Amino acid sequence: MTSNKTAYIVFACGLYGLFLVYGTLFPILNFAWQPENFKVLFTNLNTVQITKPDLITNLIVYIPLGFLIASLLVKDRPFVIYTLLATCAGCVLSLSLELLQTQLPGRVPSLLDLLLNTVGAGLGGAIFSLMKHAGSGQIVLFNRILSITNKDLHAKLAASCIGVWIASQTAPFAPSIDVGLLWSSVKPVWLTLNSLDTFQWMKLVEYLCAFIIIALLLEYLLNAKGKHTQIFLALLLLTVLLKIIVVSRVVSLEMLLALLCALTYPLLKRFLSPEIRPHALVLLTIIYILADQLKPGSAATFNSINWIPFSGQMSSLSGFIDILETAWPFTVIALANILALNKSPSSVLPWKELFSVVFLAFGVEWAQQYTPGRFPDVTDVFIAVLGWFALHYLARYLHLGSTQKSLSD
Repeated sequence: MTSNKTAYIVFACGLYGLFLVYGTLFPILNFAWQPENFKVLFTNLNTVQITKPDLITNLIVYIPLGFLIASLLVKDRPFVIYTLLATCAGCVLSLSLELLQTQLPGRVPSLLDLLLNTVGAGLGGAIFSLMKHAGSGQIVLFNRILSITNKDLHAKLAASCIGVWIASQTAPFAPSIDVGLLWSSVKPVWLTLNSLDTFQWMKLVEYLCAFIIIALLLEYLLNAKGKHTQIFLALLLLTVLLKIIVVSRVVSLEMLLALLCALTYPLLKRFLSPEIRPHALVLLTIIYILADQLKPGSAATFNSINWIPFSGQMSSLSGFIDILETAWPFTVIALANILALNKSPSSVLPWKELFSVVFLAFGVEWAQQYTPGRFPDVTDVFIAVLGWFALHYLARYLHLGSTQKSLSD
């Protein structure tokens, strides 16, 4: 296994581990360190009631972790070694999280959860071992994923923008397959179908622009152009699925219709030459921002601008989601500027573009004062600038790293 592949797997393993930590401990409220509570984990096995959805979730959510842990072994090992390594790693992580739950009021740690998590990790290791030996010493699927992606600067930046969008759509990253929660996630579709006057055309435009932007970003990320449509569709369907199973997120009729309309992108891209794509990104992103920020809210009241930065975003989960959703389109604008210039990132920020970003963000917040049900906030202007600046900083960082690597070679 090459060092690059090892680095990818280590990163994926760490990222998925953090996902499990967050998903298990969310929400982290009123944490109190009381070691005597550790005994609760070993005394309430017979009193804990677990539903079938929770049972299935606790089992399958550790399978990817076990798979990734086993894939860290460089040399070929017997089936038992892969399975044992994954099982031990899953057990250690799950035990640590269950013990931490004993320090959170209202949480119910369980030895049954620990057992299911451990078995799930072991299954992941076993699956990896079977795939490895069936693939003549290689995980063919992993190699194919790497082979269809570009590795230049623009591809990495496009991947970053796509990642921020997925995060904005799936925060707070806490999955659940409870039947009641699943129904609440798709219920808006049913309600809109039964009352079509609640259909929001601006929301349809918002989602449609977002999906086409993602399709354009994939053009820069992928080498396998023939598989672009399949990967685009798979990514959108995966995002919809994640919105269904993630707590507090919902799927709307507008989103599903936008997804169907976005499938016509292969016809549209015939008119989008490489020279036009950066400008199309900017135009679509501006339309997305206007549709997202200026669609009327549920209330009929008008509100003035909040001039105290981050007064609401840090105190609630919806505030955190708002940060991601506000930052994402401005990372795309920054990328479009880099693509249009088609030259190495400069150490000097493009100040004209920065002023344009501030003007756009502030203009939208000012217009929200005259849009019913909206809550204009100067914080969104700061977030827009931070999202734009972060992408430019990442571009210079990646360019500098690749330049230093070329010199050392």
